[in-house]
Amino acid sequence: MTSHSDSGPANDTLTAQASAFLRGTKTAEALSPTLASAIYVERNLASGESLAQTLGSALIHGQNVVITGSAGGGKTMLLDRIREWLRLNASPEIDFQFIPDFTAAGESQEHRVELLRRCLDRGPTLIAANEGPLLGT
Repeated sequence: MTSHSDSGPANDTLTAQASAFLRGTKTAEALSPTLASAIYVERNLASGESLAQTLGSALIHGQNVVITGSAGGGKTMLLDRIREWLRLNASPEIDFQFIPDFTAAGESQEHRVELLRRCLDRGPTLIAANEGPLLGT
């Protein structure tokens, strides 16, 4: 993560990107990989493992993972971290499935259910979803 004491063109560019993002209406998915990495705050569990490592390990062991939260809460950034951790640590033979925005996937509830079934049939699945639609609100 870039500290406030860093200076130079790279920091100026990140500062300008962050400022433009904060003034705009785009979601975190629109962040450049460099800016996303610079503002990401790693969370470690009591075990010392990162959340991405713990959830990635669950996927490696065949478990399915659902990440829910409010819009803009960091689900996509966490999903990207898990994907990167899996790329570095998992066998390429495991066919992981990712649904990065379940609540926006498909035109109907039936389409989303079918997508979920197909993914679960193929391999360990990670789903990210805004919590509001899941709660029926």
